[in-house]
Amino acid sequence: MSAGVKRSIWCGTGAIALVMWLAGMSPAWAQVTVPNTFSSGTSISSSQMNTNFSTLQTYINSLSVLYTVYSSVGQGLTVTAVPTCAQVNTTVMTFTKQRADTKIEIDVQSIFNGGTFAGGSTGVWFMTRVDGNGGNLVNGLAVIQSSGAASTYHAYQSIWSGLTAASHTVTIVACANGTGSSSNVTMDSGNWGGNVIIKEFH
Repeated sequence: MSAGVKRSIWCGTGAIALVMWLAGMSPAWAQVTVPNTFSSGTSISSSQMNTNFSTLQTYINSLSVLYTVYSSVGQGLTVTAVPTCAQVNTTVMTFTKQRADTKIEIDVQSIFNGGTFAGGSTGVWFMTRVDGNGGNLVNGLAVIQSSGAASTYHAYQSIWSGLTAASHTVTIVACANGTGSSSNVTMDSGNWGGNVIIKEFH
């Protein structure tokens, strides 16, 4: 796959909710109350039905999940990790959050190399940041504690709440522990096609 590929996908989980609602099923995430109810023998107006369908449409739209996927984001960039961290992704990764009341989940799947430790450092961790901040609900990490070791595959997840409905920037950083550093730190060295998957959900 070419470097820095971005894909955005809407998943209509609300459509499933509608089917289950019509079938009389009531999962916890498929609760919606329509404004008009009817009993046997009563007349039904088109305006009442339209209002009900409008309510369902609004609810379905609110349940939709937006995925933004970036592939091959590291491209073998080599950095020196220090306690204040260094950015390892070369692809500029952004997403536009659609709603203020949703959460953001970011899953990272890639090959990492912690480099060669120095100055008393005994490990390097990789972390995802949105607008410079780690996840406030889940702050996932990929940790490497072997100096000079071969690259290894890692997958981790971070979750944010409270982000505004606006454009946001995602970065992957490498941080050395203690007061030391680590040289030749890489992500996706050799362009093996690691993914960064950004999901907006309720």
